[in-house]
Amino acid sequence: MHWVVKGLASTVRRRRQTLSMAAFVFLLGVAPSLALAGAPCSSLSDVDAADYVKLSAEGVQAYQDGDFKKAIQKNQAAMELCDEDPALNYNLARAYHNSGHCPMAIFHYDIVLAKTTDRKLKKKVEKHRESIVEECSNAADFMIRCADEGSTVSIGSLEALPCPFTGRIKAGEHALTVSKPGFVTHNETVEIKLGEGNVLATPSLVSEQMVGDLSVRCEDGINFFLLSGPNLQQTFPCPWQGTLETGSYNLTPENSEVSTAATVIPENTISVVLSLPPSVLDSGGGQIGLKLAPGTGYADGALYDGGEATGESASSISHISFALVVEGGMVFNQSWAGIGRFRLDQNLGMVASVVGRYSRLVDDSTALHFDGGLGAGVLKQPVFLTDGRVPVTQPGPVFVSSGAGLDFVLSDSLILTTGADLYIGVYDDFALHLDLFIGPVLKF
Repeated sequence: MHWVVKGLASTVRRRRQTLSMAAFVFLLGVAPSLALAGAPCSSLSDVDAADYVKLSAEGVQAYQDGDFKKAIQKNQAAMELCDEDPALNYNLARAYHNSGHCPMAIFHYDIVLAKTTDRKLKKKVEKHRESIVEECSNAADFMIRCADEGSTVSIGSLEALPCPFTGRIKAGEHALTVSKPGFVTHNETVEIKLGEGNVLATPSLVSEQMVGDLSVRCEDGINFFLLSGPNLQQTFPCPWQGTLETGSYNLTPENSEVSTAATVIPENTISVVLSLPPSVLDSGGGQIGLKLAPGTGYADGALYDGGEATGESASSISHISFALVVEGGMVFNQSWAGIGRFRLDQNLGMVASVVGRYSRLVDDSTALHFDGGLGAGVLKQPVFLTDGRVPVTQPGPVFVSSGAGLDFVLSDSLILTTGADLYIGVYDDFALHLDLFIGPVLKF
């Protein structure tokens, strides 16, 4: 048994020699301490202890060289082996402080204050902390948890962090990236809020062997599109290209309810060209139509009753009439059109108007439209008066009109338009006329 005891004693001596190297690892007078039994990180294996000392020393050297980013990476790697020593938190705090990231600096300063019993160190930390605490008044704590072990995360200006990771960052929106060799990088935008725990759980990463590329181009009139599919529903600018998990996706152009399907397959690039389906108004830019419009009207005063030369008028005159409406228009884009309308009414007379039309597709063959216009014409009294006088035409009335309806595609050059129009007299007393209409429209 003597050789076992002797071998153990030799191992203890080698371990103490290795750990005592930490005495040379210091930053502004603070060194990670490993040599004493019961001290922070004293339970590390010989291999991990050597790595800890090496990483800490490299972090100190990077700091002294002014490479604060490398200093943070080395000290963070050392902390993954052991996070017990407040000296390492101090080294990290100083590196973050000098790199301009005050939230993480204060985060580690606070840990040092909570861990250490060294009065001199506490006094030094409190002085450093006080110099930046006002600048970081809007910082909030956060924690990132990853579904895949071995992932690396970045959030805002904090890069290449181990996961899980706990820290502090300014409140607001930040870009979050999760990566791992052999897997597709995950990107999203997260919001860090003051006074909240801000626990961020990231989804499982997808193996690069289970992804493909999607390339999207758009015709004129489409600037953005909604991409929906496995674990994704996000709006992208067009053109766009990206790597996606394999599966089926729907691409919906802005201001449209009609989607295009695409299937992403492993290790292939799928190309999609998005276009807006032809408007039911649009086939080369114009249309002309004919409508039958049975309707009813109501008038008060001289607008409908021309009366005698003395200006005598009747009030509350109602009527039912039929109108023949001819209209032609020019489509400006997939939503807007200008319409010229001529109306020949059984009782009202003749009206010409200019109408603006907004259309929204319901599906590939149906659109909902809304009209608004202004018209004028020669109107006549809609009914015989009870005293036997005959209708008298009266020039000059002015109408505003509004309407809504559905347009149905019957063929490439023919649509059926339906709906209702409301005419309101705005000149020479009050008048109202409501039509229900139906009729064919030729496209050209």
